[in-house]
Amino acid sequence: MKTQKWMSLLLAVCLLFLCACTRQRNIDTAEFCKRVNTLRGEELLTPTQFFREPNANADEYNCNFSYAEGQTALLSLKTDSTGTVIGFQLTCIPENGAPSAEAVGALYDAYVQFVTVLMVGDTADDGEEAIRAVGILPENLGFTDNGYVSKNDTHQFAVFSGENYISLFCERI
Repeated sequence: MKTQKWMSLLLAVCLLFLCACTRQRNIDTAEFCKRVNTLRGEELLTPTQFFREPNANADEYNCNFSYAEGQTALLSLKTDSTGTVIGFQLTCIPENGAPSAEAVGALYDAYVQFVTVLMVGDTADDGEEAIRAVGILPENLGFTDNGYVSKNDTHQFAVFSGENYISLFCERI
């Protein structure tokens, strides 16, 4: 009988450790930032950078995100009523003409990393594989009139662009 109690206790402790070690799908803004920073290998996002527009959607958090030297984009995190991040939009509106191809590549890399975090992937390769599978390719990004929407089993992806902007989306479905 004593052995059964010890085995039950040991099993409960093991389950507790296993649950603590898994990466949860439902993450808040702070955990989103933490995972992005871990993936990028540097601290670029903090929860305190995010703000809400007055009288705007209460479930949207925004921040100015520096994705390349001298280049920023508006990062908007969409949350559900419980505060779980369910989507994001990354919008680049350059001030001094279109960014270089290198900067657009950095914007795509940031998009890949955000998708990886939203999809709870382990590496940026996981996010890029999902993006490429739905037809979003880095060589197709540019400041031209374009619109593309696609989805897989769990997420919807979109890219919209014009002469003065590129906007990349990903949201759980």
